[in-house]
Amino acid sequence: MDSFKAKNTGFTLVELVVAITILSIIMLSVFVVYTNIITINNRLEVIRSLQQNARNATETIATDVREKGIDFAYYDGSSTFKTPAYEGSGTTVLAIHGGTRYYPMKESFGSMVLCNDADAENPNIHCFLGMENAAGKRIALTDTSVRIDQLRFFIS
Repeated sequence: MDSFKAKNTGFTLVELVVAITILSIIMLSVFVVYTNIITINNRLEVIRSLQQNARNATETIATDVREKGIDFAYYDGSSTFKTPAYEGSGTTVLAIHGGTRYYPMKESFGSMVLCNDADAENPNIHCFLGMENAAGKRIALTDTSVRIDQLRFFIS
């Protein structure tokens, strides 16, 4: 009789079905938690990137304003340094003494060009913040994936 009991050790079909069901529920819960963590991580990465872009651009602009000052002559038309390609309303540019200008820019065929008001209103065009020095060299201050919308400078 002892040899008969030893041969019948194992799991029944009902026990296997219950175990697989419990394991499936646990694995599904783990998968849902994992996908939520990935989604939250992606959102936090986007927020971190936006904050870093804003911080870097703000610091660059603030340093230029502190060290060089604003070129108010640019706005009243008495400055000789004007960018003829700029077609905006004039409220989306910051002029710094020495020829540095801050504009919304976009990429076009591998180079950076200035965004105009129509570009800024078009949701398919990503206007990012860039600067142009007196020599005409254009540099992106924010990541090109960041879209600038209704950029205004207020300085007191």
